[in-house]
Amino acid sequence: MHLMEAGPGETGPVRGRELVERAEALAQVALRRYDFSPRTTVEVINLAENVTLRIDDPVNDERAVMRLHRPGYHHLSDIKSELQWLDALKASRTVEVPPPIDAINGDRVVIVEDDEGPRNVTVCGWLDGEAPDPEGDLVAQFATLGAVTARLHAHVAHWRLPPGFCRRPWGAEQMLGARPTFGPWRAGLGLDREVLLLLERAECEVKRRLASFSTGPESFGLVHADLRLANLLVDDTPAGQVVRVIDFDDCGNSWLMYDFGAAVSFIEDDPRLPELMASWCDGYRTVRSLPEELEAQIETFVMLRRLVLVGWVAKNHETATEAAELGAAFTAGTAEVAERYLGHLLV
Repeated sequence: MHLMEAGPGETGPVRGRELVERAEALAQVALRRYDFSPRTTVEVINLAENVTLRIDDPVNDERAVMRLHRPGYHHLSDIKSELQWLDALKASRTVEVPPPIDAINGDRVVIVEDDEGPRNVTVCGWLDGEAPDPEGDLVAQFATLGAVTARLHAHVAHWRLPPGFCRRPWGAEQMLGARPTFGPWRAGLGLDREVLLLLERAECEVKRRLASFSTGPESFGLVHADLRLANLLVDDTPAGQVVRVIDFDDCGNSWLMYDFGAAVSFIEDDPRLPELMASWCDGYRTVRSLPEELEAQIETFVMLRRLVLVGWVAKNHETATEAAELGAAFTAGTAEVAERYLGHLLV
C-alpha cells in the first residue's frame, strides 16, 4: 500500500497516523544524505499520491520541502528532467519556482529503501505564500493564472531542452487510450448505461478534434499539466504581490491549451466557466498572443480533462481523500459537462 490516506475497512485516523509516522521515518533516512543539521525536523504536510514533507533546520535557519515520490510513477530520468526545468525557470526568472537542493554527494535524486522497495526522494527550497482562496474572486484569480501559464509557455518556446530531457507525454493515448495513466474513465463510479453512452459520444468527439489539432511548437510543447489555483502561492511582500508556482510532478508534452483544462480541474461544471475562461485568456494575452484557433480548442480540453479525472477518481477513491469525497457524484456531474460540450461543438 502506498503512503496515502486510509483505505476501506481501516480506521482512518489510526491508519493515517501510521502512514505519517512511516513517511517521516523514511524522510529521516533520506535527510542524512543532505547538508542539514542534526537538529533538523520533518513534518508531513500532504499525504497523497506523493508524500510532501516540510523540513525545518533551526541551526541553519533553513526550510525546505521533501517529496517522497509515488512508487512506479516516474522513471529516475523523468524526475531529473523535472528538476532541470525548475533550474531553467529559476535562472531565466520566468516565475518563482521551488529551487532544487542537491544531496551532499551532488545527487539530484536520492533513493531510499522502503518496505515496498526503492523510493525516489527530492528536496527543494521552501517558498512562502498561500494558495488563492477558492471562495474568493475566481474571475480575477483566473486572470493571474492565465498570465502565469503564458509565462511558462513563452519560456518553453525559447528554451533548448537539455540532452536526454524526458517527461511523460500527455497525448490522446496516455489520457484516453487502452491503458490511460490516470485510469480508464469507463471504470467511473456509479456509471450507468445512459451516462456511459453519453460519455462515449463525448470521447469520440474529443478524439476526433484532438486528431485535427496541430502538434507543432505553436500549439504543443512542455506544459505544467496541473496548473490549478491550488498550485499557486501568492505572497504579499513590501515590493508587491509575488506569485509562485509549485508541483511540477505532472509536467510533460501536451497541447498548450490542456493547461486550461487542468486549471478548472474538478470545477468543470461551474456555471461561471465561460467567465473563468475569458478571464484566463485575457490574463494570458497580457504576456503573449493567444490565437483564436487555440482559444477555440479550450472547451475540448475541458471535456478531455474531465474524462481523465473520472478515471482518476475511480482509481484512487479508496486511497485519496479528494477522490473519495468526489465519488459517484463526480461521474454524474460529468454527464452535464458532456451535454454542454456536445451541444456547443457538434454541428
